[in-house]
Amino acid sequence: METQAVHTPVHTPGPWMWDRYVLVPAEPDPDRHAIHTILIAEHQGFGFVGSKLPDALAENDANMALLAAAPQLLDAARAAEAVLGRQGWLASSTDPEAVALSKLRAAIATATTVERA
Repeated sequence: METQAVHTPVHTPGPWMWDRYVLVPAEPDPDRHAIHTILIAEHQGFGFVGSKLPDALAENDANMALLAAAPQLLDAARAAEAVLGRQGWLASSTDPEAVALSKLRAAIATATTVERA
């Protein structure tokens, strides 16, 4: 089955927050978006055999925080990309700013591209 990449920059507006193990918009508003529950994490962070429980719990908490921050991180990436993009850095350049711009553009593309069958 072939898939087609479709750029869809529309997501449930942030901020997002965890309500126990449910990721929800902090300010749900049916007039602004269609989703009231982003993710229900029935099972989280399965550790490897031999993993220490406190380490697995801490890593899981960090993963949950990262997921909740996704809308803010996307906004920040877009803002930084706009600033660096105006400076005319070439993709082939090895300057730190050009490398950062390439990484920002790749991350934004990953966050805003949905694969459809």
